Amino acid sequence: MNAFAVALSRIRARAGEDTSSYALVILGGLAFVGYEEFVARPALPPAIFLLGLVFGAVQALPALGLVLVFRTNRIINFAQGELGGFAAVLAAELLFLVHVPYYVAMATALVAAIGASMLIEVCVVRVFANTSRLILTVATIGVAQVLAAIQLITPTLWENKPVSQIFPQPFPGGFQLGVVGFGGAEILSLVLAPTIALGLWLFLRFTIIGAAIRASAEDVQRARALGVPSRRLSTLVWGIVGLVSALASLLTARLQGFTFGVLSGPGFMLRSLAPATIGRFDNLGLTFVAALVLGMVEQGFFYQSTDAGPVDVMLFLVIILALLARAPVAGRKALAETTTYKLLREVRPIPPALRRLPEVILLTRGVPVAALALLVALPFRLTQGQTGLMSSILIYAIVGISLVMLSGWGGQISLGHWALAGVGAFTAAQLFFYIHIDFFATIALAALAGAVVSVVIGLPAVRIGGYFLAVVTLAFAIAASGKFFILDPVQVPSFSVFGLRLGGFLFTPIRSPEVIPRPLLFGRFNAWNEQVFFYVVLAFFLLSWYLATNFRRGRLGRALVAMRDNEVAGTAYGLRPTAVKLITFALSGFLAALAGGLYAFSQGTAQVRTFGPEVSLFLFAIVVFGGLGSPAGATLGAVVVFGIQDFVGGNYALLATGAGILLMLMVAPGGVGQVMYDARDGILRWIARRRGIDVPALAGAEERPPPVIVGQAPAVT
Repeated sequence: MNAFAVALSRIRARAGEDTSSYALVILGGLAFVGYEEFVARPALPPAIFLLGLVFGAVQALPALGLVLVFRTNRIINFAQGELGGFAAVLAAELLFLVHVPYYVAMATALVAAIGASMLIEVCVVRVFANTSRLILTVATIGVAQVLAAIQLITPTLWENKPVSQIFPQPFPGGFQLGVVGFGGAEILSLVLAPTIALGLWLFLRFTIIGAAIRASAEDVQRARALGVPSRRLSTLVWGIVGLVSALASLLTARLQGFTFGVLSGPGFMLRSLAPATIGRFDNLGLTFVAALVLGMVEQGFFYQSTDAGPVDVMLFLVIILALLARAPVAGRKALAETTTYKLLREVRPIPPALRRLPEVILLTRGVPVAALALLVALPFRLTQGQTGLMSSILIYAIVGISLVMLSGWGGQISLGHWALAGVGAFTAAQLFFYIHIDFFATIALAALAGAVVSVVIGLPAVRIGGYFLAVVTLAFAIAASGKFFILDPVQVPSFSVFGLRLGGFLFTPIRSPEVIPRPLLFGRFNAWNEQVFFYVVLAFFLLSWYLATNFRRGRLGRALVAMRDNEVAGTAYGLRPTAVKLITFALSGFLAALAGGLYAFSQGTAQVRTFGPEVSLFLFAIVVFGGLGSPAGATLGAVVVFGIQDFVGGNYALLATGAGILLMLMVAPGGVGQVMYDARDGILRWIARRRGIDVPALAGAEERPPPVIVGQAPAVT
């Protein structure tokens, strides 16, 4: 009876929480409608509200897919948008290039999306099912790159292909409401999306298969012990996700038009993430209602202005508010959500018994010195263009080092670090070009600006933790590229105070100079020379490496790793989680913005399109590919991946890097750094055997004796 009472109280508490969330979302929508109808001028016509419901219904479909995948696999599927884009490109090729009938093309695209999604589950999700959730999350980024490459490559195989097309209406007919016409696609969206949402809710709530899916989501090991076929159920869920993603993209291709060679991009992902965040990645009904309200608000913005920037900012703020309003996760669930995003293992230090040996000293000091000597001599063997490429790779490596601090050592997933580099780039451009501050002071102030912004956007993660920082940082990257980096002038009315005339522009727009001149360093070294600028970047790279490694060895670094592994135990020992995390956010943002300032001088300008959110996703995948355990792994990852891109070139570079990331995660989940440190440990074991030194810490799994359980006889060999 006590257990039943506790369960009943939990159900009632959950129902009350869901009811209040529904009420807040609906009241927010009604408040927007009231403001636009009775306060704003010009008022929104009713047709715009209905059009907003159409787009909200379409955007609800991939949001429901995000919720399904998270409930099943405890990850955010970053391949969701590209999965739908793959279906749209296939349908467009069949329609406009092969000229097959409309319904045949649509059915083929839907079946292909379902099959591709189920294939991803079998070939990727199952392979990484027993690894860290961080590794599986990055695997979806690799899948997204492969799907994006397919979307870009396959249309190039056709000659004389049209660029932009409008998909036909699914059926004739429709109606006109004011200035907006509603055809078959709009009507189908209003009917199909609520039907799918209701069907999914009924399926999960009242069917045996739905109950099994929910059981697997709660505890997959226990579900398997009870005979639940969790793998097949996961495949079924991914098939449903492929269906809803394809439907959303096909309807969007009709509502907004379709262009070959243009990816849906993270903007499509943001419009799915916002309602899923409001629904806590758990509640299908709340996610659907939130998508409808946000779609209505978005169309209201578009009616007043065709600029998409305010919409991205609004969605970013919605995500922030939704996370701050969410109760912190506690207990076993909190432990699961934080520990599943940790690295598989730390970089193992060299045992004290071997550190003073001449061979080990030569290995640990000789290799870095040789690598540094190679970097110093490299510009003398390269052309100016190749030297500039090496400078860019080192700049990306600095961003990688900052990600190692935050994600590798701190366990926080950041998918918007390149936007922090953009903060540094635009700050440096303004300070150096318009205010004429010294070069080194400019880089330092730009880095400080990145530290401040990093702390501000990291505040929700301090309160909640887990995967939520990934959502916030990705939303920030999209909003930054859409609006924050392109500020419009704000004019306030003029007025007089004691005869003094005040008013005018509150602030001026960010003006990116045509060319950011490189300085004359110390009055004699011209930084326009690529060799000179390479050595400047190399100096900042070495400084970043020094700061990161000393931070890891110091008290703060040890406290950060302790808090990542067990925050409760760390707090019991007197550590302050909030202070440690915020300091890490600040240092990581400092290094990322420092790299951005250098990048602005490297490219000679700071352009908004250079700091798109897709680059942030790509950089995070590169760092995981190289290894989040150490700065060396992140640097090697940047060198290898950008080297592959430069060698392959074009759209095939995206395919090569996406497939390469997946292959590396399968072979060595710890990345290139794991391979490097495994090789180091192999050399150390050889030295220990040669010297006759017993070092248990370096014993491989094959050298360790099997454990003997008390009360059980040892195995007979």
